[in-house]
Amino acid sequence: MDRKQLLEHYEKQYIHEIESREKLNARVQNPLTIIVAFVGALSFLLQNYGHPGFNLISISFISLFTLSVIAVMVALYFFIKAWHGNHYRFMPSASTNETHRIALQEYYTTHGDGATQAIDKFDDYLMEHYIKYASFNSQCNDKRSLNIHHANGFIIIATGFAFFSFLVFYFGDLDKAKQSKAVEVSIVTPIILKGALMPNDRVTPPPPPPPPPAREIKEGVRPSAPPPKPNGK
Repeated sequence: MDRKQLLEHYEKQYIHEIESREKLNARVQNPLTIIVAFVGALSFLLQNYGHPGFNLISISFISLFTLSVIAVMVALYFFIKAWHGNHYRFMPSASTNETHRIALQEYYTTHGDGATQAIDKFDDYLMEHYIKYASFNSQCNDKRSLNIHHANGFIIIATGFAFFSFLVFYFGDLDKAKQSKAVEVSIVTPIILKGALMPNDRVTPPPPPPPPPAREIKEGVRPSAPPPKPNGK
């Protein structure tokens, strides 16, 4: 492999690491979507959880729910590491490289073998930077890929815990909307029933007046005055 082929080889490696960076930027979007969905699902379980007391079912749900939350938080940590704070090194701009090539040509024309030596030095400069930047970017891509792998792994763990916590939530009747609650009824003002009274609520009238006694007449005895009428006449 001659000098020109080596330069092309390291240039391809440099370009490969730059392309890998773009692929990782696309891959890192998947964990974010899943984490957002997990946050919504866990929020739903937490909002609809009716605490029935500390029994086996509620303790199982709380334990599984807590483990799922922890797994999601760890996945979010690795996602942030894969997404933010990563540094890459790129070749200088084309104008900067051209300025450097002209400076080398002027220097070696005055102090060396001229244009041929300037071209060799410029190729050495390109190859050195291709190797240096490709190696640096390769390490950064490897770290990001590993962080994405860890994030996906903890997402899988969180999925398992969330699935079992949902089963306990559903079959354990922990939904507060399904739990029966005692209803307290209080009467603030008395209820007045208008209309006809019920038979049991009728007032018993007084007894009718008794019949008058028999008029007794004895022989030789003057009869007594008749009793007064009810109206006094």
